[in-house]
Amino acid sequence: MINVRSRLRPAAVQPYSRRMLNPRRLEILRAVLAAGSINQAARNLSYSPATISQHMTALARETGLVLFEKQGRGIVATDDARHLADQAQALLADFGRLERVVADLRAGHGQHLAVACFASAAEQWMPAVVRAVRELQPNLTVEISLNEPVDGRGRRLPDLDVRTEPAGGTEVHLEGTSGTS
Repeated sequence: MINVRSRLRPAAVQPYSRRMLNPRRLEILRAVLAAGSINQAARNLSYSPATISQHMTALARETGLVLFEKQGRGIVATDDARHLADQAQALLADFGRLERVVADLRAGHGQHLAVACFASAAEQWMPAVVRAVRELQPNLTVEISLNEPVDGRGRRLPDLDVRTEPAGGTEVHLEGTSGTS
C-alpha cells in the first residue's frame, strides 16, 4: 500500500533510506500528480495500479516523506509530494539530456556544443550558424538555450554565450549574477 499518513503514526516515524533517488520513480510521481490518480497514471504509463503504488511506496521510503494522505476512499498528494515533483522537473530534464549524450557517445556522435543566446539571435542567426558548423562537423550535437533571465534553472553552462551589450557600455547586472561577464 502507498505510504499514507495515519492519525496514529506521525510523519517523523517514517523509515528513511539514504540511497540515491530513483529518477524513474520521480517521473512516476510527476505522472501521478499530472493524472490526478494512481489508476489514471497507471493507464497513461501502461502499468498496473499496483506497480505505480509500489513505486510511490519505494519513493516515500527513499525520501522519508509522506507523499500521499487518505481522503475519503482515495488519496491526495501532500505539499511535500508536490514540492518534490516540482523540484524534480529540472533534474529529469538534465537526466534526459544525459541519456541523449550517452546515446550519442554510443553512436560515435560524442561532440557537443552548447550555445546560449538571446531570443532574436536564436531565431535569426543560429539556424545559419548551426548549418555552417554542421558542415564542418556533421556529427556535432548543438544545444541552443536562451540566456535571457527566466528562472535560471535547468540549463547547463554554455560553451558559447551570446549576449547584447548596452549602447553606452554601461554594465548590466542580472539578478543572481556577479556582474562580471
